[in-house]
Amino acid sequence: MNKYSVYTAFQKQLQTLCLKEFPCGIGSWNKTHFDSGTCRSSVVPLLDDPALGAEESASLIEYLSSVHSPWHLTESWGPTADQLRELAVRSPALIDTAFILSYFRSLRIVDKGVSEIDEDLLKFVNLEELILSANYLTEINSTHLPRTLKVLELCANGISSMKGITCSPPAGLTHLGLGYNKLSSPSEYKYLEANFWPVLLSLDLSFNNLVDLPGLVCKLSSLSRLRTLVLMGNPLALTPSYRGFLVDSLPKLALLDDVRVLPDERHHFKGLAKRKELIVDEAKVIVSVGTVQGIPNPVSPTETENPPEYPIVSYSYHVTYEFLDEHPLSISDEERGDQAKETPTCCESERTGSSVQSSQQHQKSTHEEARSLSAYTAPPTGNMTPGPAQNKVPEDAGSVVLHCTPKVPWAGQIESEHRKVHLQRDLRSLKQFLQRGMQVAVVEQKVLSWPAITTESVSAKTDSKGGAKADKGKVKGKKKETVVLRHDPPVCRTLGSLRVKLESLLLGENHLESLCDFGVLITEQAANALPGKEAKKGKDDKKKEEKRGKAGRDSVASQKTTTSTKGKGKAKPNSESEAVAAIKPLSVELKVQLYQWLTAGEALNAAPT
Repeated sequence: MNKYSVYTAFQKQLQTLCLKEFPCGIGSWNKTHFDSGTCRSSVVPLLDDPALGAEESASLIEYLSSVHSPWHLTESWGPTADQLRELAVRSPALIDTAFILSYFRSLRIVDKGVSEIDEDLLKFVNLEELILSANYLTEINSTHLPRTLKVLELCANGISSMKGITCSPPAGLTHLGLGYNKLSSPSEYKYLEANFWPVLLSLDLSFNNLVDLPGLVCKLSSLSRLRTLVLMGNPLALTPSYRGFLVDSLPKLALLDDVRVLPDERHHFKGLAKRKELIVDEAKVIVSVGTVQGIPNPVSPTETENPPEYPIVSYSYHVTYEFLDEHPLSISDEERGDQAKETPTCCESERTGSSVQSSQQHQKSTHEEARSLSAYTAPPTGNMTPGPAQNKVPEDAGSVVLHCTPKVPWAGQIESEHRKVHLQRDLRSLKQFLQRGMQVAVVEQKVLSWPAITTESVSAKTDSKGGAKADKGKVKGKKKETVVLRHDPPVCRTLGSLRVKLESLLLGENHLESLCDFGVLITEQAANALPGKEAKKGKDDKKKEEKRGKAGRDSVASQKTTTSTKGKGKAKPNSESEAVAAIKPLSVELKVQLYQWLTAGEALNAAPT
């Protein structure tokens, strides 16, 4: 691939200014040039009066500044370019290559495919600001940078090392922008010492892959004039100690991640810089699942009145979310024990097909619960898959696994109150996960239970067939024996799934609240209540009545029947459509918190004993 230099990109941009064409430059259109009395005959020798038709400089400048003018620059690349065009109207004779190069004090070349800083850049003898963001720079030769440079912005390139920048950096550089690059190795911290940047006031290292916060702070503390620092988007910014340790370690810092450092904040974190043993590359993320609404009732009105004895159908619902599977931590030892019993992760195997013998009281409650539940008459769109298969994670997910809330029976509003703390030591993987987002889903689990065929039941049937009638009376008088059930493998169905964006946690926000809206789930019984369906029923009834009239029924009776049928078709949709409109969409309240220390005392309390 051929290298595209900064100076080549500058020359291409300079052509868009049209400094020697209308309305700029020397020509018959510029009255100022003729008023100066320079070489009239050489400009337009064939005219008796060369100044005829020439315009004032104010009119020509209006062509440059008016947004409705075809000569107006829609893509401005700095105030210097606009000033240079106006100067090309007022004093076009001054415009030459040497003047242009000395005139520029700020040069902005953004997203132009630049891949090399060439030696021709030294021709800009008065350049103070150079912005080369969103290009393809991977290496920077600082010997090609003008010595007068004060601001160097190199964001959104492919720079993975600062070695080339520190070979011979401009001594007066006050701002260095290296955000959105590929800096990752802690060995790069040695290039942030004061002997390279003696007067640096502002440093932007945001959205790289930097870790080892104590190592970075050790080098930054040598920059005595540093007042503004941007580090958000780096993996090290995800640790609880991030902001407090920086604030206490850099006492002259005024802005951190575009947030002003106040005296109260310094007071709260006082003494934290001396407790380096508390600073570890570890993040704590708290995921909370709240209220779940909008799950359609699996009860069918017809099956509620006459429920079948078997199979016994039980439904349960839970919310799944994916997260990195590294060092999960429960909130406390007591809660950890509870979660191990009640809220296993979806990766754990589910019990399927085992015969469970329950007590008489438990069996009675199970029968009553099963009789109050029934299957959907027309389930919402979703893939019916066995329970264990639902827990599989895509192969490209890496260490991401599914976690699930406790399984609970159906209710109009389910209060999950699930809260889980995740400790992550692989900060770079956590950053990638937050950039990608978290998949959240609502899952329905259906289990069918049948009477198990046992040896006792078979022998009982045999005795009842060969025994006497008196024995039958004895059997009737006995108490009802406990029924042993066998359970089919659970069948899971995803009712709704979406990906929650978590980028705000990389932009300085420590708390994210999201209402996951999956839309309205319509069952067949609810769909029949739609106006379109009811209108269709009205048309079918009308056709049937017309056929009966043709068969010899009284025409007057037929008209009455038709009228009553039409009336029903108009009255029902209004009431039933209102019922459908009252259905709430399937939604889940989700909270994700990136834990950060607020005081030095909190850091001491969080330290392991």
